[in-house]
Amino acid sequence: MKREGELSRRLSLWEVIKRDLAANSPRRGLVGAAICYFFTPGFACAVQHRLVIHLMNGGMLSRLIGRMLWLHGTRRFACYISWLAEIGPGLALPHPVGIVIGEGAVIGSSATIYQHVTVGRARRDQPEYPQIGNNVTLYSGAVVAGRAMVCDHTTIGANAVVGNLEVGVGERILAARSVVVAPR
Repeated sequence: MKREGELSRRLSLWEVIKRDLAANSPRRGLVGAAICYFFTPGFACAVQHRLVIHLMNGGMLSRLIGRMLWLHGTRRFACYISWLAEIGPGLALPHPVGIVIGEGAVIGSSATIYQHVTVGRARRDQPEYPQIGNNVTLYSGAVVAGRAMVCDHTTIGANAVVGNLEVGVGERILAARSVVVAPR
């Protein structure tokens, strides 16, 4: 599993936003991005997160504006997505409500995250955050916490809890059965 935060740092802000646009809408270009920003909350949340990261890497005034934009986005979407989390390009947020992504979380490219998903520490006194691979889908209510490592092309079902374990490539975790299901 590659560290996708490194890929995001190599891409320009516009390139990352274009990949987020492709993940959230069939529209393309600047006009498509503007339309999608106003009518697709998931894309608007992703763009606001990308702008906050960009601003937080600037000077003191830029960081202040970034912090205010982050606070506005947290209230607007009811999502706590830390600007210190490393999230790869192509982030899809179909229903951006109640999503929590902690400071040290690493999420690969082309991730799909549904409502009320938590990605963060297992306990306050443990500094480990999860690492999530590329092309991963986290369905509503899923919790990925602690030293969890979710490999590429994995699906975590609704209300599943993954903590301090490794989920292999292509596996699916379903909450109803609480078992790891073989790859498709």
